[in-house]
Amino acid sequence: MRISHYDPSPETASETSGVKIRNNIIERLSIEPEVQVEEDYNLVKRYDELAPGYSLGSHDIRGRVPRFVRDDPLLRLRRRSLGADAGTAHGGTERDRECRPRFDQPGVRNRGGGPVPYFDMGAHEAGGADGACPMSRASGVFR
Repeated sequence: MRISHYDPSPETASETSGVKIRNNIIERLSIEPEVQVEEDYNLVKRYDELAPGYSLGSHDIRGRVPRFVRDDPLLRLRRRSLGADAGTAHGGTERDRECRPRFDQPGVRNRGGGPVPYFDMGAHEAGGADGACPMSRASGVFR
């Protein structure tokens, strides 16, 4: 994931700001100096070209690889994998990409943030009930 600002015209150049990166599983992260990013609660294997003075998210899991369900093209986390119950509810949806409700995995310490500290990192919740709604009708956002 490369976070950058591109504006070919110096007359209209402006800084990119307000970018929030949360609950993602990222192979490589690169953030350019002119971009203002709030990044935390991510599982990042490798950081490349971080802007000078940029501080990493204090809740990130760094330099490690999660375990995914075997032969799953959607890259769902396996139960009890890194990233399970380690995301944040702040700004996250009540349901995952497949409309499954968030699930507190038994035996996994809740390391996440917000009012529901057991969101999984990534687009899919590991475990729990199947979703009962189409994607376009996913539930609201925690504030």
